[in-house]
Amino acid sequence: MYIPLKNYEYNTHGDFKKGHVRRFYTNKQKGDAMKKFMTANFRQGNVQNVRNTEEFYYPLFDRTNYPTTGVSQISFFSIPRGQSASLIVNGAVTTVSKSDRDTNLDTPNQINISARTVDGISLNFIPMTLTPTSAVTNNVAADIQNILNGGFIRFKVGQKTVLESPLPNIPAYASVVGASATSTTVAATTNTVVALGNRGMSGMYEMRTPLTLNPNAPFTVVVSWVGLVTVAQPYDLLLQLHGTLRQPT
Repeated sequence: MYIPLKNYEYNTHGDFKKGHVRRFYTNKQKGDAMKKFMTANFRQGNVQNVRNTEEFYYPLFDRTNYPTTGVSQISFFSIPRGQSASLIVNGAVTTVSKSDRDTNLDTPNQINISARTVDGISLNFIPMTLTPTSAVTNNVAADIQNILNGGFIRFKVGQKTVLESPLPNIPAYASVVGASATSTTVAATTNTVVALGNRGMSGMYEMRTPLTLNPNAPFTVVVSWVGLVTVAQPYDLLLQLHGTLRQPT
């Protein structure tokens, strides 16, 4: 007589897949399978692996400001936590000491403790004004496209270029959700399009070969524009290097 484990199937990778029934002919077989599943998952996610390294998905991120008058170049990861920068705070561009909100880098242009991989890059646009009825909000979609279409990104480790790309290739998103109260206005239509098209950071430019950043190895991520691309309002640009962090326990 077999004992079905409903809705799950045990496989050789140590996990269960929904939608199938795995037949166990004894309670011991069923118990052994469950034990192996639980052990594998707990071991994989353990944050206290003594004498072993740990690996976690852990993006490296940095936030910088793009002014209304435009700028010829932005260098990400050049201002670490604790140093001053002009960024959007409470609906205004203000000089602040960069905090955990703004970056998780502690040394300019290098990581200083643990190695990490870089699997992809994404970019988030944070408008200063989010009010749907505001005139500058109506221009968010056009502002983003103009910034992207006029930009070029270069990622270097030491003196070696590991990525060169037109900026439109980098998946970009805006933190605008909602529409104007009057649905018949041009502003409402624009805001609705922006809201539907920008739902948060769900994609990235994928690097086909993951790149390893070693501690103390200098790197730069620079976005450049030919000519000044003006916009209706200031934006903070939040760039993320997606990947895995490896660190000792």
